[in-house]
Amino acid sequence: MKSTKYNLITITITICLIASLTLTGQNFSKKTTLFLVAGPTYLNIRGAKYSSFFVQKGKEKLGYTLGLGLTHHIGKHVFLNTRFLLERKRFEIDYVNYNSNILTGWSNQDFSKYYMTIAVIPQFVLGKHFNLGLGFFVSRFVKSTVDVQSYNLIVFGSSLNQTSNYDQGFSLTAGYTLPFRHLIFTVQLTDNYGLQNVIPSTAIDPWYFNSYSILLGFNFNKTNDLK
Repeated sequence: MKSTKYNLITITITICLIASLTLTGQNFSKKTTLFLVAGPTYLNIRGAKYSSFFVQKGKEKLGYTLGLGLTHHIGKHVFLNTRFLLERKRFEIDYVNYNSNILTGWSNQDFSKYYMTIAVIPQFVLGKHFNLGLGFFVSRFVKSTVDVQSYNLIVFGSSLNQTSNYDQGFSLTAGYTLPFRHLIFTVQLTDNYGLQNVIPSTAIDPWYFNSYSILLGFNFNKTNDLK
């Protein structure tokens, strides 16, 4: 656990140093650009979710994604996009209990799953501003939190508290890039399509995460030449 914590700290410090160099006008390459990115993330769960005799309903909720995107132009119409991201994925579950059709207790649990994610995505330029991409991502689970509100019902040892250490899958993107003077603005619609069971409990069927994000990005390194 300590090793994982120190590794995450090292990664964060390294990213901050790279960002600092970029924002002060330093370049690794004239074809390479570093973007700051952030935006909302909506979680869609595939699989037999919320399977319990006393669960009334469950729903996915809005989280967020933030981090850095590194873009390297390979050719006139192709570039490689690498993203270093922190993701918060949320879902909510309402547990209810009845006695002779009378509601005797309830418990609302709001789960947040935090991941450090690296995505590598070849992207293809369409026209002057649009692009499409298909790549892959790998996520490292960081921590899980749950906010509980309840009345006369306590749920012990929920299987949803268990989380696999890793998630991985395909990353699909569609984006729009708008240069403005020395700034470059981007909007990316992203679907991270997970292929790994993220809840390793035998008490419920496998769960798979789909994360839909709208990432807004900008770069203000004046020395890059992306033509």
